[in-house]
Formats: sequence, structure tokens, C-alpha cells
Amino acid sequence: PDLGIEGESLSTFYQHYYRLPEGLYITAVDPGSDAAAKGIERGDILISVNDTHITSADALRTVLYNCQVGDTVTAVVYRSGYQYQLELTLAEEKG
Repeated sequence: PDLGIEGESLSTFYQHYYRLPEGLYITAVDPGSDAAAKGIERGDILISVNDTHITSADALRTVLYNCQVGDTVTAVVYRSGYQYQLELTLAEEKG
């Protein structure tokens, strides 16, 4: 299963300097994914999925491995000082 995003961990320096929450900095969004359809953009920060705090791509993969393609997950995303909660449907990973 796949959310349709790619990301990287935020360094502690960037978190403190820019006053950002700990999470996965989104570097790319698959234009055909549900994440793109729900408005997730490059530069957003993924904070959690299904109440599991996400701090790295590995942490995200661990959460997604416990799900199935077609499942809906609850994601919390940070953008411009606000947190948004979204329901996202998982697609098959394109690899």
C-alpha cells in the first residue's frame, strides 16, 4: 500500500529554526494519488498516520505495511502554521 507521497526527515535544526513540527517533509506527491486529490502538496509536513507519529520514511512504511490497498487511513498534515486531518485511501505502490 502507498499514500502517493515521498518525503524526508526534518533535521532538528530546521524544526527549531523555522518552528516546524517533527514529521516527514513531503518532497513529492503522485499527481494521480488520493493525497494529491485531497490537496496535499510538496512542502507539507506529514505528522501522523492512524495516530502513529511519523518522523521518517521508514516510520511511514512501517504503518503502511500493516494496511491493505484500498484501506482508508487518517493522516495529520501541517502547512503554514495549521494542522489538517485528512482521510486518505491507499493505492498500490508503483515501485
